[in-house]
Amino acid sequence: MSTADTKYKKGDEVYVFYSMNKRCQRHRKYMAVLDPRHGSFRPRVGISEGWVPARVAADQEAPDKVRIEYRWPYFYTMRGQMADPPGFGREPWTELYPAPHVMPAGDPDERGAPFRALVPPGSQPELAVLAFRWGGMNEIIAPEQWGETGSSVSDLFLESFVDMAVVPQLGTDYEVWTVYVEDQTDLVKLADTVHLVFGQHHPARRAKRTVGMFFLYPTGFEENCVPNYETGEDHGAAMVDRKSLFRLMKACEKAGIPTRFPHPSNFYQQLTSKDWTHLMSVVPHLRVPPTVAMPRMLVERSCRDAAEKGIASLRALKRHQAELRGEPPEGEITKGVAKLSYSWEALDVKFWEGPRGLEEALHNLTQFIEISQEFTGQPHDCENIIVQAPAVHQRRSRPGRSWGQDRCARSRGL
Repeated sequence: MSTADTKYKKGDEVYVFYSMNKRCQRHRKYMAVLDPRHGSFRPRVGISEGWVPARVAADQEAPDKVRIEYRWPYFYTMRGQMADPPGFGREPWTELYPAPHVMPAGDPDERGAPFRALVPPGSQPELAVLAFRWGGMNEIIAPEQWGETGSSVSDLFLESFVDMAVVPQLGTDYEVWTVYVEDQTDLVKLADTVHLVFGQHHPARRAKRTVGMFFLYPTGFEENCVPNYETGEDHGAAMVDRKSLFRLMKACEKAGIPTRFPHPSNFYQQLTSKDWTHLMSVVPHLRVPPTVAMPRMLVERSCRDAAEKGIASLRALKRHQAELRGEPPEGEITKGVAKLSYSWEALDVKFWEGPRGLEEALHNLTQFIEISQEFTGQPHDCENIIVQAPAVHQRRSRPGRSWGQDRCARSRGL
């Protein structure tokens, strides 16, 4: 809606285009919730970017700026902390907004109500994003290696996506509804009720396109375990139970909300499980290195027997690959890597050499491992261990690093 010719007066009812990341301090990022219980109880849900009710706080003087005060009474943080509500003897919080981000709300109703609805009545944004984000006590810290847009679960990443991809295309014709999850129980609650919570009655569904985006890491490790806690500076923030996360993703898709990040549930499950590596090993033109999925039950019975069977399987697979390509088999398999599914840490990728080395790698990945000079168990529910041999035509490793070290450094996530 164009407001270029509008001159606002103090007391005018308006809507302003609110952005949680730009309008709040780091520890006070407020989202506007439909009901106070949506901000008090987990999982917390509210609009973090979009048009929200406000009132002009002073006559407009500059043509490009309008001073407003927020009129919606229910602003909450990811922790359930509440912004000062109207009244109670406190002065209302005012801010300057660019004029294009302010639009008239229309005439007040017969009761003189200061606001009618959280979203502008009759509006239909081009896009509504349901952003499922980390809401745990350990906040996400994105290492510098992720670059200027941050890690794929960080607030910076979502903000960068909106600023670089959404705003240039849609301007202010979009909304972001944030859903904060803290642990497996939040995911299960949402998976069971998403068709009720985000049914056609929810304001997000009035948009021309409503999509789901999941900024979380699926992991096979138990929540709050030592291996998760020791991951990164943020102690494994955004790592959630993989079964519950995929259940939620599928529930959203079943309710007619397509997944647009990172991938549709079935494809994302294939990627994060790493199952594609052994499933595609017999597709000749893909040239996937010989890879097998070692059943967990064999490893638990005997790491030694599993290692012998693993190497024998890799050798048979390599011969089969050569037959499919019409090529003679090249070289003997004497080394490789073993890795966990649903893992985001290079620690879960182990270089091995010979049967004894593979036996040790399988033991480390299933029994216990040394982390920070202490031994800890491996509380994950991976059904198999991915065992992989080097590619025949592998790229040269960086100087001073073994093939295994180089492979581990490039294997974070996939």
